[in-house]
Amino acid sequence: MNQEIMPITPWGPALTTEEVTAGVTIVETEGHGGMRLTLGRQTEMRLAGVPEEWIKEWYEEDCEVAVVMLAFCDEFDPPSVARALKMVVGIADDLDLLAARWKVLLAWTGSSGTKINERIALNYCHSGTCPLCNYPFQVYVRESEYLGWKSGVLIQEAMPDLSLDDRERFQTGICHGCWETMERQLDDE
Repeated sequence: MNQEIMPITPWGPALTTEEVTAGVTIVETEGHGGMRLTLGRQTEMRLAGVPEEWIKEWYEEDCEVAVVMLAFCDEFDPPSVARALKMVVGIADDLDLLAARWKVLLAWTGSSGTKINERIALNYCHSGTCPLCNYPFQVYVRESEYLGWKSGVLIQEAMPDLSLDDRERFQTGICHGCWETMERQLDDE
C-alpha cells in the first residue's frame, strides 16, 4: 500500500493536506492549521518585494494566511482575496501598526493596491462544468462586463481581460483540453 507521509507542522501532525495552487498547500491538524509554502513560492514573494519578516514556510490559518492570499491574489478567487484583505486590516491592533502594514502591503502589490483591488472587483462568478468531460470551472468577471456581454456586446470587447480559454468557457463551457482533443481529431480526418 502506498501511503503518503503527512508533514509535521508547527501545530502538530497534519491530518489532511491539499495543494490549493502550485506550491501552496492547506494543512489541517487536530486543533489548528494553516498554509505551507514551497521554497520556490517563498522566493517569488522575496522577488516581489514582500518584507522578509513576512516570508516563511508556515502561515497560521487565523490571520497569517492572508499574506499568502494577497501575495498570490491572481491564484485565489476574488471573495477569498477580499476576506484576506479584511484579515490583514483586522489583525492590526493599533492605527500606527495598521498604517505600517498597509504601506508595506501597497509596496509589494503595486501602487494603490491596484492588483488586489482589480481582483476584488471581479464580482460576478460564472461557473459550470465542461459538457464534454464534466471538468468544473469558475470564471470571474466584473458584473458590468457580464451585463455588457448579455446585452449583445462581443465577448472580446465586453471582457477584454479574459483569456481566450476563459472566454470559451464562459460562452460554451468547453474546457481547453477538450478543444485540443477536438482539434486533433479534425486534423486527423
